[in-house]
Amino acid sequence: MLLLIHIAVAFASIGYSAWVFFFPTITRLHVAYHFIAATLGTGTALVFLHPESLPQACVSGLMYVALQLGATLLIRRRLSTTR
Repeated sequence: MLLLIHIAVAFASIGYSAWVFFFPTITRLHVAYHFIAATLGTGTALVFLHPESLPQACVSGLMYVALQLGATLLIRRRLSTTR
């Protein structure tokens, strides 16, 4: 069940970040940060509950973090140019 929640939150996080890219506000960016934190939190819980999946979790987690880091940096840049 936790895995389904984790996957749903991760996809929602990516979708929300994409939406915020086109309609950026600082409040929406903060919500995106919370989505990222929730995804990392559930991922950490999954690693502790199922340590045998650690290598796959690390690779997927690094790709997710890289994608979200890039998205949040682009959103912050767009916010700085609109002010």
